[in-house]
Amino acid sequence: MEIDTDGMYAKLFPERPVLNWLTLPSSVWPFVLVHLKNPKDLANFCKACRVFRKVACTSLYPRDFDADVIVQHPFLSTLNLSRCRHLNASGIAQLRPLKSLRHLVLTGCRVNDDGIREISRLTGVRTLNLSDCSQVGSGVSTLSLLTDLRTLSLSRCTKLSDSCLGGIGHISSLTALDISFCWEITDSGVAALCPLRGTLKDLSLSWCPKITDAGLKHLSSVTAITNLDVSWCTQITDAGVRHLRALLNMRTLNLTACRQVTTAGHVDLSALTKLKIVVQ
Repeated sequence: MEIDTDGMYAKLFPERPVLNWLTLPSSVWPFVLVHLKNPKDLANFCKACRVFRKVACTSLYPRDFDADVIVQHPFLSTLNLSRCRHLNASGIAQLRPLKSLRHLVLTGCRVNDDGIREISRLTGVRTLNLSDCSQVGSGVSTLSLLTDLRTLSLSRCTKLSDSCLGGIGHISSLTALDISFCWEITDSGVAALCPLRGTLKDLSLSWCPKITDAGLKHLSSVTAITNLDVSWCTQITDAGVRHLRALLNMRTLNLTACRQVTTAGHVDLSALTKLKIVVQ
């Protein structure tokens, strides 16, 4: 029996040009792959499909991780292992053959500092999401070995402390950093990011309640900042906001729930004519 995949594709996506089944958008792949129950079948598929560039194990094995299947495809560029509870350092080590891996998502995994050290050996990674990895701590300093890392999310990594940020401050390629909901980060941790003054454009410090006006004074030297989120940093006042006048490239500033910042603080930033202040 021959299946008319072009016809099926045309009915599902009439607005798209009809090519072949390999042109399916990435959002559809999980619905295809979920029918490959046998890991051997999935591995064979990975070998045969030369355009297979992404895989999301959240859609396939929500609670498991099978490196033998994943490493069958050396051209993999994006890997999402969110909530794979069995993923550990030895599992991450098995990803080393993926030389084309650029984007790695490990949200909610039980990755510890040993796992972070293994990640630091995946030197081609440009985007790394470790949000909700509650066991991540001092090991993040080894991420400085990722010399091409552009985007890093450590949101809700509640073990992070100021000393952990020293290595991150030396990732000279870093343009976006999210350390929101990292309760222990203080002004000293913010100071550790100052070496990124020429590259860091997007920074989220939301819900870091120990950050004060002194932290914003440190940030005033990070002149590349375009988007800054200090929402729910409740110790910030007008005096701290005044330091941000030096950030001439800033386009968005989130001051939601910064209750000590008044209209006077907003006026102090009026010279930044392209700036949008968000207060919800």
